[in-house]
Amino acid sequence: MISKDDEQRMDDRVNKGIRLSNSFYNKIDSLGIKPRTYSGLGADISDIYIELEKYSELVKQLLNTDTKDLEAIGDVLIGIKTSLQHINWHIKESRRPLERLIDYCFKDQDE
Repeated sequence: MISKDDEQRMDDRVNKGIRLSNSFYNKIDSLGIKPRTYSGLGADISDIYIELEKYSELVKQLLNTDTKDLEAIGDVLIGIKTSLQHINWHIKESRRPLERLIDYCFKDQDE
């Protein structure tokens, strides 16, 4: 069962992710770039950012877990693994649109 604090933390992360994604899209839109160039990149970047915060919390939790409580340590390690898998997925998804944005930003310098 999820505690009220955990539920609030998840809601806060979701809202922060939405704000980050919207801010990213607003910034890129202001450059006049076609949306297909960076489709999905805002969500990937915000998810990576939010997941890194979660990852940091998990590492701190691991360091504060009693070494005699192997089950608790195992649970935290599963959380760390899941977090890293989530980050990795978004990194892979963001590579192409990020490269297109980089190319757009430096297109005039190639001439």
